[in-house]
Amino acid sequence: MKIFIFILTFLILVLPNMTTSKESNLFQTAVKVNDQVITNYEIFQRKQMMQAFGEKNITQKNIINLLINERLYIQAGIELNISPSENDVKSGINDFAARGKLTAGELLEYLKLQNISTETFKNFIKVGITWREVIRIRFKKLNSISKKEIDIASKNENFTSSITSKTIKYAILTLPYLANKKNKVLTIRNNVDNCLDMRAISKKYNESSFSIVTASNQEILPSIAAELIELDINETKKIVNSQGNISIIMLCSRRNSNIKTDRKTIRNMLINKKLTQLGNNYLQELKDNAFIIIK
Repeated sequence: MKIFIFILTFLILVLPNMTTSKESNLFQTAVKVNDQVITNYEIFQRKQMMQAFGEKNITQKNIINLLINERLYIQAGIELNISPSENDVKSGINDFAARGKLTAGELLEYLKLQNISTETFKNFIKVGITWREVIRIRFKKLNSISKKEIDIASKNENFTSSITSKTIKYAILTLPYLANKKNKVLTIRNNVDNCLDMRAISKKYNESSFSIVTASNQEILPSIAAELIELDINETKKIVNSQGNISIIMLCSRRNSNIKTDRKTIRNMLINKKLTQLGNNYLQELKDNAFIIIK
């Protein structure tokens, strides 16, 4: 009941004019996957979430395909009696947030500002945990890697050269609800030459938040990583979220580093590659046997 009230309140406050047409009815079933349904609300929320994580070229078809896959993940989990606990989900959220150098609370607050419900994100994490456990259990006897396979991979220059990490250092200054924002942001950007300047100028704004982050490209929140790709060292960019909060990001440094290519690392990468292929084949099998109706 609480979830229903939350969703109803969301619709009243955020989508007051979307109540009449079939396309706008977010509670309506959009897709059936065997005995499960996907609603327009879920499609809308997934689009919002993908945009929040930096995905730019999102189509309705892609979103529906992703959600169909996830329904099949759930089905596979039910067949193996897999049901992630609340603690599993909390750990999954913490791990996801840590990749962007955020706490779970900061990540959930960020999503809330993008009009994405906590339940939507929790379900996304839960489905991911379920599928990983399905693959682990179903193919545990097939994921062995021989010494010969490791030897071949270690001598493959294309394989070993791909094991690299890009370390990025950036500064981010967030200025919420400023009056005359445009002029203030322009002033800040014109008066900073490096990340230390950004730190110094942040102290002039009591309600601002400032941090310097050093992380691999994979650990940074995708929406931020997408912006940093376009920047040169000490160059700034303005980001505005849906609530009107403005952030200024500056790229401090960017460098490539090789990850140690020991046999354990190579073995783990080969296992992940094999399990990914096995998982993709199994998903296709589930799709071939599924009863799917897209309305």
